[in-house]
Amino acid sequence: MMDRVQEQDALCTAGINGLVVSPIAVGYTPEGAWKGVERLTKDLKIPNMQCRDDMEERTLKRLKSITEMGWLQ
Repeated sequence: MMDRVQEQDALCTAGINGLVVSPIAVGYTPEGAWKGVERLTKDLKIPNMQCRDDMEERTLKRLKSITEMGWLQ
């Protein structure tokens, strides 16, 4: 049996990682897509919100790496 705790106007998340949103955007370039993600998330007001701030840098690094390996043209 699962216990439930509900509070009026309280934010509840489900799952083991507590993810609330996973924004996705598109653009003509990877940088453009990341700008779209920034636009989508800039006004979020989530109590105790935590987010990674290295995803754009890591994505661009991986893209460069797979391009250099010839996986992308």
